[in-house]
Amino acid sequence: MEAQVYHHKSDHRASDDTASALRPPTPLKWVFAGVVGGVVLLIGLPLAMWLGRDGFLTDSILAQDPGLTEKQLEFAVWASILYAAVLHAVDVVVTIWLMVKVWKGRQWARIAMTVYLVIATGGSLYSAAMGDSYLIAVIPTDALHLMMLVLLWVPRSVREFFSAHQRQRSTAQGR
Repeated sequence: MEAQVYHHKSDHRASDDTASALRPPTPLKWVFAGVVGGVVLLIGLPLAMWLGRDGFLTDSILAQDPGLTEKQLEFAVWASILYAAVLHAVDVVVTIWLMVKVWKGRQWARIAMTVYLVIATGGSLYSAAMGDSYLIAVIPTDALHLMMLVLLWVPRSVREFFSAHQRQRSTAQGR
């Protein structure tokens, strides 16, 4: 004779609620979309600098240091492009890695993403100070940063998502 286990309806509802709380809520899906948009912009700026190297990039470098020789200017242009490409490549890797961890409900990743977004916003404001031609990247980037910061902390569903993951890890550690 086989023993049968009967579950009360409330048991299923509780496990469904827990499973639901562990899935990323809609606001985190919008943060993910912001990361995708940010990656496009991070890749786009060095590309725009390379395409505009004889125009806006040269102009912004000469505005900072008008006494450069032709050889120094050429070096400054390529150094600027390389610097932006390397910095933005690191930013792409960091934001994707942090987003993966945020998606898994890691509170430390949400805090690190917040710190990163604040620092990145400061960096983009520095870029804006280099010339009006950079505003085409700075304005949408900073708008994305602000949107992602709000979505990481304000929505109740996001706070509950991180709390549920914390409870699950605490319960697993207590076993």
